[in-house]
Amino acid sequence: MIKSIAIHSHKGGVGKTTIAINMAVSLAKQGKNVCLFDFDFIGPNLFTFFKDNDIKKYLNDFFWNKVPISECLINAKEIMNLDGNLYVGFANPSSDSINKFLELSSNQAMKMLTDIFQLRSVLQKEPYNIDYLILDTTPGLAIQTVNSFLVADTILFIIKFSNSDIDGTVELISGLLNSLTAEMAVVANNIPEEVILSDNELLNIEKLIIERIQTQIDTNVNFLGWLPNDHSLQLIEYNNAINRLKGCDTRRTIHTLDIPMHPITIGIGKIISKIK
Repeated sequence: MIKSIAIHSHKGGVGKTTIAINMAVSLAKQGKNVCLFDFDFIGPNLFTFFKDNDIKKYLNDFFWNKVPISECLINAKEIMNLDGNLYVGFANPSSDSINKFLELSSNQAMKMLTDIFQLRSVLQKEPYNIDYLILDTTPGLAIQTVNSFLVADTILFIIKFSNSDIDGTVELISGLLNSLTAEMAVVANNIPEEVILSDNELLNIEKLIIERIQTQIDTNVNFLGWLPNDHSLQLIEYNNAINRLKGCDTRRTIHTLDIPMHPITIGIGKIISKIK
């Protein structure tokens, strides 16, 4: 039975896509068959973790041009030397494609939702046999985001540790509770590494987040853990950007693939174990 997880955030720039790709790779390394979709059609970002020649067609082609889904997916199993299959579908980053979703009508959104449900059914069967479907969503409450929520078993909210993001996420969850049946959970991202080394401080963080959520929300929202910031990654990303400007075909770092013993990799593993 396929399990679908929507990775979501109150606003952009909190690490949502980074966590989505790292979770997908980690599960595939465990031998699971995983499908990862970039459903952030307004601010697509997943393609930056892959090289240009990996991508042939986009999910946009499936939804609008009736291209078979098989032509819109790549299998990263061989590329990344994974034990399980990792099928990836990308959103088109062109301005025309983004504008089309910005102007999405309610009828188009309903048709898209029907296609998503049918697609989920297809992915459960041969030749895919998907165990986990991970949806990287558009931040906030865009129409395509609600579509993602409706097919998700779990909605994983990523909180960047700041006052505005915590308050905004709690308000977002509060507004969704009466209309959705999916399990809701929270991950705190970008925690200072020195805090991660203190078990007592981490327990305090968990307690404070749970109390903050329960003050406004009278239901159980699971707190699944925390992920550290990575100061060294800033330099790696800078060098990748420079190489990109020079015309090199580069991709961004995926911790669970490239740095197996990194605290982020370990943190992702703990979060996955709680979801499973």
